[in-house]
Amino acid sequence: MSLIERVISVSAVHMRCATLSHLRPSHPLSRKDGSLSPLMSIEYAAQVTALHAAACSTGPAQTRVIGSLRGVRWQNTFLHTLDGPLDILVELQSQNERGAQYDFSLHHCEREIVAGKITVFQPKKEIFRGLTTSPDG
Repeated sequence: MSLIERVISVSAVHMRCATLSHLRPSHPLSRKDGSLSPLMSIEYAAQVTALHAAACSTGPAQTRVIGSLRGVRWQNTFLHTLDGPLDILVELQSQNERGAQYDFSLHHCEREIVAGKITVFQPKKEIFRGLTTSPDG
């Protein structure tokens, strides 16, 4: 499930993307009534961190999962009600071989909808033992 449609800019420490996917009638994260909770903005931020990691990596892609969210500030705005593109920005704050911490924000028409810190990490492969498929094959 890819929600990000366009990369606007990228560097070693940031990535800015835009998307109109929140307006899709068949959005994969929408509720039965078609609404898209502001909580789903976390998935947008997580996808941009994954794109940033892939763009800056010299090795094979690695599975990362959300480890924590901190200092998240929300506007009580359902995403499906926002006409026009969402602008998603992530800025790398720190990283090591196991993961990374980013500041993130999601804006619409220059208005902040959500912002905070997201930590992503690469889980040990043992976590996936016993599953029929693992994220790394």
